[in-house]
Amino acid sequence: MLLEKINNLIDLIDRSMMEITSIIDTIKENGMEKILKDEPKIMGNLFSLVEKMNNLPNINDLLDVINESIDVLAKENKEFGQSIIDISNAAVNFKIIDGFYLLIKDAKMSIALGELEDAPVNIAGNASTIVKVLTGKIDAIEAFTSGMISIEGDASEAMKLLPLQESMKKLIE
Repeated sequence: MLLEKINNLIDLIDRSMMEITSIIDTIKENGMEKILKDEPKIMGNLFSLVEKMNNLPNINDLLDVINESIDVLAKENKEFGQSIIDISNAAVNFKIIDGFYLLIKDAKMSIALGELEDAPVNIAGNASTIVKVLTGKIDAIEAFTSGMISIEGDASEAMKLLPLQESMKKLIE
């Protein structure tokens, strides 16, 4: 039941993102000047759309659930848990809109919104690509060499996450 609800939400988000892309493409094709002449109220609606996207409800609650899931998986799946222990300590900022960071400290992994000031490495890319890299759906090295993500700072710190990526991939398959 819950899995079905989550899948329905994913489908809804996918359809919404396709609709947003279509709107943006239409604006680019027709030009904002023409659109504003025909529909002067559109600018306010566009700002409302951005505001609603940036104020998605319960994002911190969702991150809490994800972090709790990470803890449970680390206890129940030896390979995943060991990959976190093996990393020991790591801190990575992921630069996307309203970035987030991944922190592994004292054999515990957590994800949170924001940016760590002293993170030795920053990984930038679009949200979809970064999530696919973290979950092993896209190989991290391939993503880097193809320009899908960029790395600033200590690349060896990012390399620490490769075994974690492999165990995450096995967990979600």
